[in-house]
Formats: sequence, structure tokens, C-alpha cells
Amino acid sequence: KSLKALTKLLMKTVLPSLGLPLSYPRNVLHAPDDMMGYQLPFIDIDAGFFQIKLLLRHVYGDKLTGLLGHDTMETLQLELGVGQDIFSLPFYNWKVLATPCWMVQVWEFCYVYGFDIKIPGIKIPLLRENDEFLTNAFVDAGYKGEELRLINLCRKWLQVIRLSEIVTGDGRHIRSQARSGKEAIGKNGYNWPVEMKPSQRCWKLWNSAIDKCFVDQLDRTKILRTRLGGWEVVPSEWEWYRDAESNRL
Repeated sequence: KSLKALTKLLMKTVLPSLGLPLSYPRNVLHAPDDMMGYQLPFIDIDAGFFQIKLLLRHVYGDKLTGLLGHDTMETLQLELGVGQDIFSLPFYNWKVLATPCWMVQVWEFCYVYGFDIKIPGIKIPLLRENDEFLTNAFVDAGYKGEELRLINLCRKWLQVIRLSEIVTGDGRHIRSQARSGKEAIGKNGYNWPVEMKPSQRCWKLWNSAIDKCFVDQLDRTKILRTRLGGWEVVPSEWEWYRDAESNRL
């Protein structure tokens, strides 16, 4: 937005100096001179290319700028609640969940102009059979805009990413702690940003979304439509384990 405003301001100075009206066709202004154009640069596009080059130059290194890029990507993954890098997601469906920053600007530019770049982030695996990433399920169910943002506040407060983190051990029901939101319940080992506790409106939306996405609406006990199966990845942050042979904790 700031670059577009800057371009508009520059045009008010450049066009009169060229003896052209402010309404002069922009496609002629930016066309190359061999097509009878003025070959004026696209400031926002040139800036976008520069940002991509800067990001790719540093993000694979171990210097401070590269480490900052890694940290920003990982924070955005937690903020959005996704297991893949954010550049693979449709920007306008997900931007409401992201804190404005340089990485988000690059993401928008790549999405608008169709560039596909790969930036390393956290490898976040699904933990159980039939497991899902919560935010992906909410987006697929049609939640967007302000509703999606409020639902995501509850997820971040609970510090969870996957369905398996809010489901009981038998894989059949949503844990009561995940519905009440009294405290964070995630045991995933990630460093989460500090969040204010969401309002009652947020928790109402959260519970409604959980029921819509995962719960059998015809069952009085609110059993999951698809039971979670065995553990494929055992979280290292668990405090207790049960040995099936000896039946000991």
C-alpha cells in the first residue's frame, strides 16, 4: 500500500514534467521504448523482486539476517497453525491470521504474481492416524475473516496445532480443557508468543467450529466423526507413559 501511494505521489510530479496529463494511460507509461512507451519502472514490482532476492540470499545462511528469517517463518507457522511453509498457502484466505511483517509482504507479492519459492520452517508432523491441522480444517469448513481470526485466538491461547492435541487418549472426544480454555494445554515443545486470554465470544465460536469440523452432531456424547487411531509420532514432551506389558506409568 505504501509503495502504491508513493507511486501515485511520484506520478503527480513526473507526468507534468513530461508534459503529460495525470490521466495518461499507465500501460503506455510503463511500456518499453521500442513499443513507443516511456519505460517507467513499476516501483512496487521492483521492490518485490528486491525483497525476494534479499530473502533467498540470507535465509539459507547462518548469519543474523538468515536466522531472523528462520525465526519469522517459524513464528508465522505457529501463528497460522500450519505444518508447511506459508508460501504454499493462498494469501488472501490466510492473511487475517498473520501479524504484518516483511515476510508477509513477500508472501503476498509471491502469491499475487505467481512466484513459487521454498523457505525452510519448522517440520510439524501429524501425530496420530486421522490427525489434522486445526486451522486447515477451519478454513476448509468455510471460516474466514474476523470469525477465523477469533477462533485462531483460542487455538493460540491453548498452544495447540493439531487435532490430536485436543482429543482424549482414546481418540474419541474433545478434551474438556480444550473447550473451557482455562489454561494452555499444548505439550508440543514450541516457544509460543504471549497471548491475552480470548473473550467469551471467541470461546463460543471456537467450540462451535470444533463441533462443526470434527464432532458427530447426532451423538449426544459428542463423539468424533472420525476416531483418531494409533500414535505415529510419540511427543517427547509427555510427562507420563504407560507400559502396556506391565501396566505401569
